[in-house]
Amino acid sequence: MEADKLPEIHGLSEVVEPHFSGARLTKYRTSMVTQPGENYGSVLLAIHAQLQRLDGELFEEQLVAKIPPTDPKYWQFFQPERTCLTENAVYKVLAPALTSL
Repeated sequence: MEADKLPEIHGLSEVVEPHFSGARLTKYRTSMVTQPGENYGSVLLAIHAQLQRLDGELFEEQLVAKIPPTDPKYWQFFQPERTCLTENAVYKVLAPALTSL
């Protein structure tokens, strides 16, 4: 995946908006954080999101998205359908526990 061929993220607003108290995603841009294969065959994207609060105020958030491998051999080797479950648990369980220390 080349930097000039970053994918459009369909349905991003449906994923992001519920986490920002009614704010609406107005626009976003992406950039690559990792190159293909550096993160278990996946590519990490930085998402620079602009949102609008209910009162009209604009604000920005920095988000991260993960694109699983598209090559079948990488998919079979890394098995993202299994490894992503473990990775999600780290963000949902371990990260909050570490933050609370």
